[in-house]
Amino acid sequence: MRYDTYIEPVPAGEQRRPYDVYRYGFTKHLATKGLHGLINRWAKAFLTEKGSDPTDTDYGAYIGSLIGGNISSPIEIRDIVSLSVQEASEDLRRYELDYPPQSEADAFGAAQLERIVIDEDAPGVTIYVLLENARGDRTRVALPVSLPTSP
Repeated sequence: MRYDTYIEPVPAGEQRRPYDVYRYGFTKHLATKGLHGLINRWAKAFLTEKGSDPTDTDYGAYIGSLIGGNISSPIEIRDIVSLSVQEASEDLRRYELDYPPQSEADAFGAAQLERIVIDEDAPGVTIYVLLENARGDRTRVALPVSLPTSP
């Protein structure tokens, strides 16, 4: 598959059936390209728990260790997030070996962890990552991750 298919939520008033949650739209199907497609592919690798894909147990990252785990130290959180950024980046590079991108705008360049904001009230963290494609275009991605509350 060369592109991920972009789906969008169906507004409540436009649902034809109770289970109409997503749609492709009423026009021709859209394929994500460029930075948008790169964000989708990278975020999928980042948020997939490592070992959860039965067809490729090396795919994914360790970010799932934050969810449901007993990790609360900011240093431990940063270590897991940093490792997850690296793992997701390596997965994207492996993917592009099997499915070469059509242009530099679609190709992965780099991912850099910018900062982690810990929200004690939520509780959770927001992870800010700078993604770059092979052409040099950059975008900042903010990924909120909820953490379990202590009983």
